[in-house]
Amino acid sequence: MHSFLKAEWKTILAVFLFCGAIFGWFYHDELEKERRENAPYVYECLRVGDGLLEYKLGTPRQALEPQLQAQNFTRTEDAPLHITRYERPDSAIALSFRDDTLAAIEFYPKKTENNPSCANDIVNLRSSIPMVASPIITDNTALIIYDGLVEIRQSEPISGDKAPEYHDYGWIVLAK
Repeated sequence: MHSFLKAEWKTILAVFLFCGAIFGWFYHDELEKERRENAPYVYECLRVGDGLLEYKLGTPRQALEPQLQAQNFTRTEDAPLHITRYERPDSAIALSFRDDTLAAIEFYPKKTENNPSCANDIVNLRSSIPMVASPIITDNTALIIYDGLVEIRQSEPISGDKAPEYHDYGWIVLAK
């Protein structure tokens, strides 16, 4: 046995180091997987109380003016309230400026191309953020209020005693 160990010590050491490296690799992989699962979700599209996509609440209108003109946003103005509203041609996004500062962003996902990051944000948002108040329900619209966000849900016109079935319609991002 002594002669075997003396002759093969390098091979035994190499096998031991190789197996240790494989174990270390799998151990590191499991730790990374656990870290990713426990990491908080990072919102890429719909940021509650902060912004939407590349638009950030509190941005001066002059900073966004070239982008708004390049994308052919239409402008409407409500002088008594000091609100200027810019709406994208497909009506998917509307930006409301109060006193030349971005104050609210309206987002209607069904009117635009599908954005997977926005869909993921909406799913995670509903499960992680509590409502601030009871929903406001009108004829065929329900407004669900969160801190920094309002969800707009609509239903088809109903007849009879059926309860309305609401579906996603849009979101309004507001400052917290």
